[in-house]
Amino acid sequence: MKTFLLPLIYLLSFQLISVELIPFSKGDKWGFGDRFHNIVYPANFFSVSRFTEGVAKVETQKGSYAFLYPVGTMRSELFVHHESRLFKDGMVAIQNRQSKKWGFADIRLKIAVPCIYDQAGDFSEGMAWVKKNGKTGYVNKEGELIIPLLYSAGKDFKDGLFPVEKDGRWGYIDKEGKVRIGFRYKSAEPFSEKIAVVSDDLKQFFFIDDTGKQLFGRKFDFCASFSEGIATVGIKAGSSSLLYGAVNTEGKLVIPMECGFIYPFSEGKAVSCLNNKYGYIDKTGTAVIPFEYYFAEAFDNGYAKVWTSVRSITEKHGNVTSTMNVLSSPVYINHKNEKYICNEIKTP
Repeated sequence: MKTFLLPLIYLLSFQLISVELIPFSKGDKWGFGDRFHNIVYPANFFSVSRFTEGVAKVETQKGSYAFLYPVGTMRSELFVHHESRLFKDGMVAIQNRQSKKWGFADIRLKIAVPCIYDQAGDFSEGMAWVKKNGKTGYVNKEGELIIPLLYSAGKDFKDGLFPVEKDGRWGYIDKEGKVRIGFRYKSAEPFSEKIAVVSDDLKQFFFIDDTGKQLFGRKFDFCASFSEGIATVGIKAGSSSLLYGAVNTEGKLVIPMECGFIYPFSEGKAVSCLNNKYGYIDKTGTAVIPFEYYFAEAFDNGYAKVWTSVRSITEKHGNVTSTMNVLSSPVYINHKNEKYICNEIKTP
């Protein structure tokens, strides 16, 4: 198959173009349009992702994928032997179809980290966790194992620290492998906005700073990482259910503990759930897009993916027949809750 490598600088230059492209559907196929609702790529794809770092993953035929660039280039050679996730921090995690091992390719689709690992995360701040033979370490974009395979688990590198597990306890190390926060937590999440979520043996969650100091003077039954200065927290409302609210980076409760689950904030709004329907709230907890969707995702560059309906499917296993509802008919909406629809004219 004939391919050509787009220069890295060129790829980076059209990332600004790609964020302006929004998926749209026509029947059961997908394409991309621009901010003016003009068709840029006709609805010929079976499925599409959003453009991430200048690249979208598209399903050209059932089960066959390619990477699409906003200048009209479509490349599928990587998928001959690999599955992939989406680009993060200029790299994409790939899995060899035959060996089932994981590695990474760069933005030019050149394999930068060989597929030799049993598991792999995504790149963040130039590093990604990898796992082999039950042990976790971290590689850089050149494929060098910067943190040896010493730990039983690890998570994304953020704000200069890695959360890693050793002997059933979580702590944090830096790029040199030095322990910065001791192994004393039952669980630990990556830092976000200089604050991390950890838990103790009683399954109580709380926030810490990069020295390991507990913040805000209280614990919760649930905590999520900070996004846009807000973090979801939860307290038990019964034997198993939780009520959710949110705190700011000073620990002040800015959304009362009376909500359904609150997803991370993006572009000033967060997905939340009420009576099994999804909508969007602002940073005071006020509903700004009604709870009318069967599921919803975060806003990204002005648009969010939502599901307007479900359909029933029936499966039979031996003598047992089961029926379940699955999501169908996703669309993209803007901040005014207006559905994105393309004009029937292709741009030059």
